[in-house]
Amino acid sequence: MTALVILLAGAGLACWPPAPVAGRRAIWLLQQRGSLRLRRRGYRPPTGAAAGAACLAALALAGAVTLGPVPAGLAVAAGLVLRRCARTLSAERDAATEANELVGLVAALAAEHGAGAGLPEALAAAGSNCRRWKPVLLRAADRAGQGLDPAAELAAEPRLAGLAVVVALAERNGVALAPVLSRFRTDLGAAIAARRRLAEVLAGPRASAAMLAGLPALGLGLGAAAGIDPAHILLHTPAGLAALVAGVGLDLLGLLWTLKLTS
Repeated sequence: MTALVILLAGAGLACWPPAPVAGRRAIWLLQQRGSLRLRRRGYRPPTGAAAGAACLAALALAGAVTLGPVPAGLAVAAGLVLRRCARTLSAERDAATEANELVGLVAALAAEHGAGAGLPEALAAAGSNCRRWKPVLLRAADRAGQGLDPAAELAAEPRLAGLAVVVALAERNGVALAPVLSRFRTDLGAAIAARRRLAEVLAGPRASAAMLAGLPALGLGLGAAAGIDPAHILLHTPAGLAALVAGVGLDLLGLLWTLKLTS
């Protein structure tokens, strides 16, 4: 039973979600300071994908040695599925953060342009306060200052494609840019609100799926507490192994199906 718990803990570590932006920056700073001598010799810290693959490989090896190939394969499959779920949720959070930053950028552009600044000055001022798209905005400001079309530079960034269309339409039709930017900001805010309401609606099914996926582990714990030793039955009998493969397989398929329906 102890080996099974260790294997499940390893699967959880293998699918651990990426750290937030601040956490990733702190880890990067520690790597820069702690591995300076190694980096001078050509060492590079492993990426998140490489670290996850190494963790899964170590998990498979440890599971194969302690419990056998079938439980090890199931643990690796569980780690892959849970890691995919964690990455999907992290990508959704990053997309929401980008959308909020885009609204702030459009609001800053509208305020600068409405206060009398030209398009080059508005882009430069907004770019100086926007860390995510600062290089793109500054290059667009340089193009606008040279009399060129800044929309081409903005369109190079996928998240700024809508802003590029707004700027291009306003420039070509001679329309005041500030009201158009304000309307664009309103539309972006409505899209964010709709996405937030959708996330609230989907939170219930996702929580139910997560709870149902964890119930088998709870059942194992209750069985062990009652002195039945379910791990021995599942790992050392043919019928138990068949039930383990079927149960874990259906559990993971249910998680994947729920993720597909709610993404």
